[in-house]
Amino acid sequence: MAGSSLQVAVATLALLLGPAGARPPRAAEDLHDGLGTMRHRAEVRLAGGRVLGTPGAGAVDQFGILPSVFRVSLRRDDTFLGHLTGYFLVPEVFGSAGPGANHQTERFTGADCADVLTGALRRMGHDRVWHTHVAGLTKYARVVAGPVQLDDRGAAPAPVTGVQVGDVIRIRYGTAGEWVTRRGWDHVAVLYEDRSDPAGPHRGQPDGRLDGFDLVVHMGHPRLQVEPLERQTPARIDVLRWDPRRLGPRRARAAGE
Repeated sequence: MAGSSLQVAVATLALLLGPAGARPPRAAEDLHDGLGTMRHRAEVRLAGGRVLGTPGAGAVDQFGILPSVFRVSLRRDDTFLGHLTGYFLVPEVFGSAGPGANHQTERFTGADCADVLTGALRRMGHDRVWHTHVAGLTKYARVVAGPVQLDDRGAAPAPVTGVQVGDVIRIRYGTAGEWVTRRGWDHVAVLYEDRSDPAGPHRGQPDGRLDGFDLVVHMGHPRLQVEPLERQTPARIDVLRWDPRRLGPRRARAAGE
């Protein structure tokens, strides 16, 4: 039996014999109610003791785990943020790379802070989008706020309003004259949830202002993290919003994509 046919047969038999959980096996990694990317190996032990199995952790090449290993990616919904949640548990790889379909972000084997965002856009069906660096995101988005300096609590000199969940926040760490690096932008995050000061008038609920209490999702160490924006400050930031004209037409997704 050919290798690919054997894999399909083993997987089918394993499913018939009983359901397998798709949640991360370690509770410490199940931080997002089962969302994210996991890989599975199916094994069947025959009556004579012979074990048949699909490819597992040892099936790798220079770009990471091979596509022949069964991948399950669970996302929250079909929005940009929803597709981003499908990258939970995918490891951080600074400078993720690879040609075409072998790009590490395309294969869910690794991504950096900018590529994970373009990866989510591409999963939505925006095939015109390709992976880029933080500064290059303006090819697909327009600036809607900033630049503005946030202090070490994530507070701006004046209220930053008009920002929406799903907007992109570019980050340059430090303050004027004391930047952490020489790059124009060091990192990028996405506004995940509007929150406010729990001791303030909104008691932690949305207040329509971007500040250190808001939750952002970003490619941290060693994977995507959701945490208060305050943890990325002090920093100079600006805010981008995806521009449909720059993203181009959206391809209809195939079943199971």
